[in-house]
Amino acid sequence: MKGKRRDAASLGAVLRRHPHSQPLRSKNSPAPAFHSAAEPARLALRAAYRIFLAAYRSASERLRVGDRTAIFPEGSPASSALRDPNGLTRIGPVTGHLTSTSCRSFG
Repeated sequence: MKGKRRDAASLGAVLRRHPHSQPLRSKNSPAPAFHSAAEPARLALRAAYRIFLAAYRSASERLRVGDRTAIFPEGSPASSALRDPNGLTRIGPVTGHLTSTSCRSFG
């Protein structure tokens, strides 16, 4: 019987399953954080990511406590979202929350 799958579930079996249920085991493993053929390159990428993440978290914490001079690392979404083309920071007055104008694209 070419073209027929023997392991396919019947329509009734599919309909009896809860739509949010998950399999007990997965055939797939999680994707690697970084794809690299060489382990030294992969380790360097992990180290660079840890440094970036630490800088981002530090700037985020500073901003949350009201420090308007907090600088986010280059390449982070916040580094461009907080500044317009004239270099002005778009942060709310007291709380340090982003204003509605910072959520739009500045072209």
